[in-house]
Amino acid sequence: MTHRPSPSAGRLPEFLVIGAMKSGTTSLDRYLRSHPRIAMPMRDVDFFSRHYERGLDWYTARWPTRDEPTTVRGETSVSYTMYPHFDRVPERIHRHVPAAKLIYVVRHPIERIVSHYLHKIYANEERRSFERVLAEERDDGPYLALSRYGLQLERYLDVFDRAQILVVPVDRLRALDQRFTTLQEIFAFLGVERTSDPQAFARVEHRTSQKGIKPGWARRLAQLPLYGALARRTPRRLRELYARTVSRPVAAPQLDDAARTRLTARLAPDVARLDQLTGQSFAALWGL
Repeated sequence: MTHRPSPSAGRLPEFLVIGAMKSGTTSLDRYLRSHPRIAMPMRDVDFFSRHYERGLDWYTARWPTRDEPTTVRGETSVSYTMYPHFDRVPERIHRHVPAAKLIYVVRHPIERIVSHYLHKIYANEERRSFERVLAEERDDGPYLALSRYGLQLERYLDVFDRAQILVVPVDRLRALDQRFTTLQEIFAFLGVERTSDPQAFARVEHRTSQKGIKPGWARRLAQLPLYGALARRTPRRLRELYARTVSRPVAAPQLDDAARTRLTARLAPDVARLDQLTGQSFAALWGL
């Protein structure tokens, strides 16, 4: 289905954070929305992947209706780099916002797979052992495909100019001594003023070590209609205390040397392709 901008459609975004899942996008989203000239809706709008049939009016209604004309609009949806599970996303974005600037945050691909696996465990969506997952996972399966950053990036470079895409290793956002400089570079890429307050970017969101498996009653409670509104009005520290109290922590799976070697062999060609596409040295950064 092809959508054309209609007279009633609101203003489309100027930039998108396109992923990768479990690579620090939650923290980056919070850093971006703290800028006074950036307007963002809730995370994971997923219009160009999951909700394209809803049309542009639905999409543009996700943003505040009273943002200033000088405000830069953006959104974060990690499903935009989940090929082949969502296809033709770059083409859809280019059709409607061909001048969009795209930010792709990437993480050591094996670390991302481990975090993705734990995310599925916490959500009660994965019951297999990690060893079984690795044995059964195909190259286009969700765990491996989302860590094939070269593959995902190639899809965008088929329709977007390289200058429109900023690839950021999450390592630079994690490190306190690099985070502020990296965010200044991101703000410059987006065409908004740099900031002089490094304290605004001190927090890192959603570390895996802060999560755990919630019991059934807590998951059912979270599905009640008023739960979300109440959670948004509850101070962050109380929400975190509640989560730690009711959750059962899960240790990250450990790869033995043989399993890591096999997984590295499957991912290394894609990392080499990512280096070629970006002119950066991710293979050296990640030791792959």
